[in-house]
Amino acid sequence: MKVRNGFVSNSSSSSFILKFDKVPETKEEMRILLFGENPPAFTAHWDDDAISTVQVAGILFRDIESASTMDINSLIYSIKEEIGHFSEYSYDEGYELVEGTEYEKEFKRLYAIIKKEEKSTTDKRYGGGFDWNSYYEKLTKLSVPMFDLIEIAIREKYNENDSFIEVEYSDNDGQVLSYIEHGGILDKIAVQRFSHH
Repeated sequence: MKVRNGFVSNSSSSSFILKFDKVPETKEEMRILLFGENPPAFTAHWDDDAISTVQVAGILFRDIESASTMDINSLIYSIKEEIGHFSEYSYDEGYELVEGTEYEKEFKRLYAIIKKEEKSTTDKRYGGGFDWNSYYEKLTKLSVPMFDLIEIAIREKYNENDSFIEVEYSDNDGQVLSYIEHGGILDKIAVQRFSHH
């Protein structure tokens, strides 16, 4: 289950798949997890605006409490759904999942095929009468072996009994949620981030 906060448009939000070694049982445990031992009362955002660490931890704690957990099979399914197919816009989100593994080189080779396909249709895509359905079907088919590599890498990295939680934040929903989306504070507990910009 994705936890959505307020109005979320696909033009300005990010989903995060999170994994906790131990899920925090209190807001203060969440605050320490996000900001370290003896966390500061405030942290700075883009324009050096003060953001309350208590408020940030409280929002994430609330969202985690109300979220459904995913097992490894649901995690893999969710990743495939988030990416859909690989293109010049989704390469990084897949590559990060195989980076540093023995599958990295093959992933890059497979992506080069997709990139070649995209380049060969660049002019046609922006003219009239282009068959977008066939184009997306081809990219989807070419993406299958890349998803296979991601699945293998994930199954090697995580255990069958691990639990994952997906949350979503939008910078349309104010300064604090924008900070959660863009501030990097979820990096240490995020399996992956999917940008919907």
